Amino acid sequence: ILITTKKGASGKPFSVNYSGNVSVSSPIKYVDVFTAAEFRDLIETKYPTFVDTLGTASIDWQREIYRTAVSHDHNLNFSGGLGDFPYRVSFGYTDQNGILKTDNMKRYTGALNLNPSLFEDHLRIELNAKGMVNNNFFANQGAIGGSLSMDPTQEPAFLWKNPDGSPLFVAPMNPLTQLYDQDDESSVQRFLGNLQLEYKLHFLPDLKARV
Repeated sequence: ILITTKKGASGKPFSVNYSGNVSVSSPIKYVDVFTAAEFRDLIETKYPTFVDTLGTASIDWQREIYRTAVSHDHNLNFSGGLGDFPYRVSFGYTDQNGILKTDNMKRYTGALNLNPSLFEDHLRIELNAKGMVNNNFFANQGAIGGSLSMDPTQEPAFLWKNPDGSPLFVAPMNPLTQLYDQDDESSVQRFLGNLQLEYKLHFLPDLKARV
């Protein structure tokens, strides 16, 4: 596979190019679970001693944790040639949301390319530099299981607790609590650069020195 770096060109006019896209993602299918009314009827019929633990809400937890995610990507570049100094500068920005709430990735990129030819083409310079910042917020995947096991009659902020008020971890966890109470982030910065010099000797043009 041959990868060619995009470059500016000598004598070319200044140009600006932009490309971008927007995408929309959403869950296509939900797991079939009891509605709040069906769950309440089940408890009242088969487990009447637990009726007092039921809430008064009607929550579809799967719809609470998922979303229609809108993502967008933008790329802008400038290129041309200032005399013997061809150049190309580009910038990129990506904001990608996951269908699970709080899931997000933001990426910033920048690139510079200079490839001048000096001294009647005897000295050629090629400079490439690329940088990227990638920020991720990882959603708690445990919320998916929580949305299937959590009591649909409880309020969105409800949490099963011990008598002392501490969370009861053996009970189903509120999936919204799992999403919003977890802070799982990463930030990665990368930089790649290279400089190449090629000199063609005046007295022996077929001989070149490259660094």
